[in-house]
Amino acid sequence: MDFNNITFQGTAQVCKGWYVTVNVTFNGNLPLTNAIVYAYSNSSGELDASGITNSNGLVQLEVTEFVKNSSTTAYKTPYNFTVSYSSSTGTVK
Repeated sequence: MDFNNITFQGTAQVCKGWYVTVNVTFNGNLPLTNAIVYAYSNSSGELDASGITNSNGLVQLEVTEFVKNSSTTAYKTPYNFTVSYSSSTGTVK
């Protein structure tokens, strides 16, 4: 699809995004279960997606590359991914 060749009417917009799989490990590549992963847009600092890792330390997030309407294209890439983890023994960010 050629995103430069789209005609818009009214307040219509189109978004292009991607799926990214984040692998969270610790202490010699052991999977970190139930860690919260955040995807922040570097251009705006806004949180775009978040999720919790599974038993393999993996989470799939859907992040936005850009949002386009009749007057502008707002790019949200690149992203900064951060991880937060809490347990009974403490919190790691």
